[in-house]
Parts: sequence; C-alpha cells; structure tokens
Amino acid sequence: SFSPRISNNYRFAKDWNLCLAFGYGYRAPSLAVRFPGPAYQDFTLVNFFPNIPAENYYLAYTDVFYPDNSKVRPSRSINYELNLSNKGKKFNWSVSAYHKINRDGMTTYSNDIKVVLPEYEIIRNPGAKPTLVEKGSRQTYWSAYSSINGLTSYNNGIELWLTTSKIEPLQTSFNISSSLSRSKSQTQAWQRETAESWVEQAVNDDYAIVAYYVRGSSRNIQASSRFTANTHIQPLSLMIRFTAEAFWYNRTFSDNASNYPAAYISRGGEYVTITDLDP
Repeated sequence: SFSPRISNNYRFAKDWNLCLAFGYGYRAPSLAVRFPGPAYQDFTLVNFFPNIPAENYYLAYTDVFYPDNSKVRPSRSINYELNLSNKGKKFNWSVSAYHKINRDGMTTYSNDIKVVLPEYEIIRNPGAKPTLVEKGSRQTYWSAYSSINGLTSYNNGIELWLTTSKIEPLQTSFNISSSLSRSKSQTQAWQRETAESWVEQAVNDDYAIVAYYVRGSSRNIQASSRFTANTHIQPLSLMIRFTAEAFWYNRTFSDNASNYPAAYISRGGEYVTITDLDP
C-alpha cells in the first residue's frame, strides 16, 4: 500500500490556526487475491448401499473451477480535510470537516458454473458390484467466488472538539466531542439467489433456477457525542477518567434496490436479461 499525505497549517491570527490536508491512498490486491486457489465441488452420481459390503457402490464426480483474478486493480482513496482551531487560556476548541472517496474496492463475485452429469440405471448383481447403464444426463449449477473491483464509497462529516484547562480546585479537566457523519456505498456485484426447490420444481427448460438482483446503494447517517472528565489525585498519584457516550442518531437507507430479479439462469442453461418485467 502507498498513502502519501500533504498538509499545510496557516496561523492567520494569534491562537487561531487553519489546516488544509490532502491524502491519496493506493492499495494493491494481496497475492491471495491475485492468485487464488481452485474451488472444488463434489457431486454424487451413484449411491447404492444394500448393506452388503460386496455390493455397496458409490460413485462421485468432482468439478474444479479456477478463478481468474488477473484483472483486479488496486483500490484507491482520496481524502480532503479542513480544520479550524483556537487555543485559549481556559479552553481549546476545533472544528474539522472531511470528505473521503474510495474507488475500485475489492469485493467477491459469484460465478455460476454449469455441470452436465450422467444418470445411471443400476442393475443389481447379487454378491458383486452393480452394473451401471447410462440412461441420460442432467445439468445442475454450483457457485464459486472470484474477486472484482466493485465497491465505491463516499464518506463526509463534521467533528467538533472542546477541551478545558485543568480546573485547579477540582484538579479536573473536561473534554467534549461530537461528530456528524454521512456515508454512501454501492457495489456493482449483483445479489445471487437460488433454492433447491426451484431446481426440483423446474420441469421446463425455460424455468428459472438462479436469479440475480440489483443490490443498489446504501446510505448511513450517524450523530454521536462523547464526554470525558480527567481527575488527578496528586497525593495518591492517581488519575481517574470518566467517559460517557451518547448516540443521537444512527440510520441506514437503501436506494435503488429491487425486489424483482434483473436476470436469471434457466433450467436449460440460458442466461436471460429481464428488460420488461411483469411481476
């Protein structure tokens, strides 16, 4: 990763300070992301167990998927900050505003892999392994994950901070801070849903067995405050800290999410994009 940062402080009056900062983040994908190992899925073809050791027979097929993450790019972030502070005799205070953009964040993507499996007719041979006669085939799907650059987020907010000098009669100083933040995130990866009942009930090749939904974006707004009191008991060389937090607001909103699929895979193996939805 590489994260340079530039800041400039300007003291335009006594005890007044203005700070501007800019940061850029660059994070390359790890070797585990760039070069993932293969994924395996086992399928049972024959499961014949008459509880006679000489006749018991089990046959399985293992499908292998090799994820290709060679096109995954480094994630990037840009951060802007503005801070105004004042240092007085009795208390200090500051207010900060920030805006951060994250692009090309890495997320997982589900790959649907079609597998055509043979079906067998089992002919029992007393005292020996059964005879298998191939009578057709069936197709099914399984999913394996790969990585893509599909995450984007925006974060901005305001932070207030106030601290007092030590109050000598109480030997105590106080600190109050509050923050208001807003974040928005969105992903390009679709949400994939499937169910065994869909596959079992699909009798025609055009029946859907895997559905894809648009995830859309989400927004979160938070407001919180923290109060801290530090008391120094000199005879005992003891410091006592009291902290209280209040969460005034915390809510998440979902945008552009759909309850209806945008595409599906049919029992016949066709990928269909839904352009004219009739719920």
